[in-house]
Amino acid sequence: MKNRRPLIYLSVAVLVVIATFIVERPDDERISDVSAKYLIDGYDSAKVASFEVTQLMDGAQLRREGEGWAVAELASPARRELLAAEGRYPPEANWVRAESVRVNSALGSFGGLEEGLFVSDNPEKQHEYRVDAAGVSVRGYDSDGNKLFDVIVGKSGPDFMGTYVRREGENRVWLVNRPIVGAFSPRASDWEKREEKESPPEKPGQTPLE
Repeated sequence: MKNRRPLIYLSVAVLVVIATFIVERPDDERISDVSAKYLIDGYDSAKVASFEVTQLMDGAQLRREGEGWAVAELASPARRELLAAEGRYPPEANWVRAESVRVNSALGSFGGLEEGLFVSDNPEKQHEYRVDAAGVSVRGYDSDGNKLFDVIVGKSGPDFMGTYVRREGENRVWLVNRPIVGAFSPRASDWEKREEKESPPEKPGQTPLE
């Protein structure tokens, strides 16, 4: 019996490998495997002349101005409905300078971004991934006003390194392999350029603090 015990162990190990292979099927195409298709076809951040970010009542709009960017508040669809119900019009946009580093960083998050893992195409489950009305809608346009992309950024994935996203007009939800949550704020104030405060002049004979 002792001589047969190693054979039994070997047989069990082989069965485990076979079972794992059958379940995983690495040679088959799986719908959840990383896709070679990009989330935004032909995306080039340099072509984005303006974009809008909205979520519930909040909204921000940004546009290129020379070498930099400008930002202003934007009435989201939900806010427009509320204002219309109250008989009011959205306020005029007050454009101020935006923080270009943040803008370029946010737009860069879409560069080379693959669809990733297919999660669901059931509209009733969109709220689970926060890619419904509660998600962050991001729409980009070129210099002629043509829409370049329109996506909804949802919540972070299970490992917080991915993000659930959905293209507007589609039901398919994808888990992309990139943390995008927080990159696009729907509040205009978050994009504004912070002016550096000048240090007060030193008094004669005063030793600078280390």
